[in-house]
Amino acid sequence: MKYDAMPDYNVQLASTTYGTIYGPCFYISFGINSNDKIVMWLGDIAGLPEKEQYYLRSENVVSDHCIGSEFYDGQIGCIFTEPSIESALFRSRSDFLQAVFARFGVKFAHLDNEVLELADSFSGPLAETMRERQRIADTLNKVYVESLDSKAIGAVLLGLGGNPKDLGTLKRLQAVLELISVNENVPELMLPFFTVYDFRVAALHLTSAESAMIKMKSITDRLVLREDASLSEIYSVLLAKMTGSFYRMAEMMRASSGR
Repeated sequence: MKYDAMPDYNVQLASTTYGTIYGPCFYISFGINSNDKIVMWLGDIAGLPEKEQYYLRSENVVSDHCIGSEFYDGQIGCIFTEPSIESALFRSRSDFLQAVFARFGVKFAHLDNEVLELADSFSGPLAETMRERQRIADTLNKVYVESLDSKAIGAVLLGLGGNPKDLGTLKRLQAVLELISVNENVPELMLPFFTVYDFRVAALHLTSAESAMIKMKSITDRLVLREDASLSEIYSVLLAKMTGSFYRMAEMMRASSGR
């Protein structure tokens, strides 16, 4: 849909199947039903600017008469929706960063304003396209990998007796975690973050089709998915694994400081 691609529009998901489209002079809520079709109230559509009504009409498909979604539950059943998986992931990141600061007195992340802006406007995949794959991979990498402060992590690693030289950001973080918790399977905890980085390489770097396929197979293997897994499947597993890792790493930080 144009709403997730044009700068004048913004799509925000309150939960997995309930979201809102914000335009230059309007907004409208929508749901995603069990057949992955978008549903809206006809009365809400009637209140949109005429050009938006024409656009939605051009994208309209035959109804499957299925409106079951958190959109329906929230608007008709007055049932509060579960937080989106994107919100849950960002909260787990915040929990980890707070635990790091409590343990070492330093921030392990930078680019705060840029990250908040990206996270606030970010939504999950809305289509199975290369453009969506690139958007998802790039944003996940920026928010959850590039935002990590390599210099700060390296300084902590050095203070713990490690050697940050010649180590990239993720390897530095892995080394810190291994030093504070020798009995933890740290490589397994770090796996989703390395996978996000490789996902971006596969999606955005100029490379041969064969190389991209090999990289994607490595990604699906690590996520225990079939080789032809959809973008939505890769996305869901990646977010779940990163969320779990962030929370576990936060627990490790607190345990190492005796809190």
